[in-house]
Formats: sequence, structure tokens, C-alpha cells
Amino acid sequence: MSKLKKIELIDDVWMLDGKVVSEELMKSGTVDHQPNLSWTLDENFQWQPPTPYPDDGKGYMWNEDELKWDDESAAAGH
Repeated sequence: MSKLKKIELIDDVWMLDGKVVSEELMKSGTVDHQPNLSWTLDENFQWQPPTPYPDDGKGYMWNEDELKWDDESAAAGH
């Protein structure tokens, strides 16, 4: 797995790992808005959580406060 990168807006300029990213790329829809502050952008311009989504067939919701995936059925009280 390659190193994940952070994208940030600094003085109206989008920066990815210290390099300028064109505004056209950002506006083109190639890069979605960052879903959560803890998520980072990978080399394919896809947002990745700090903890991968569980691969057990259950549904999960991201918990930004605890930086983890919460089981949807447990959260619903089932």
C-alpha cells in the first residue's frame, strides 16, 4: 500500500502533499470533497479513512470522534 496523502486549501491554492493541485482537477469532480477531517487522499484521488472499512459483510458508519467504524446494527440497538 502506498503512502496516503493529505490535500489542503492554503491561501486559495489546493495542495496535495506539498504540491499544487489544479483547481480544474478539484472542480472536475475527479476529487470529491473530504468526507471527514481524518480521511486522507490516496494516489488515485480517493478519500481513505485511517482505518479500512471492515470486510465482514456488515454495514458500518464512520465514527469521526473515535476514528473507527461502528456497526450499524449495534448503533440501531439490534
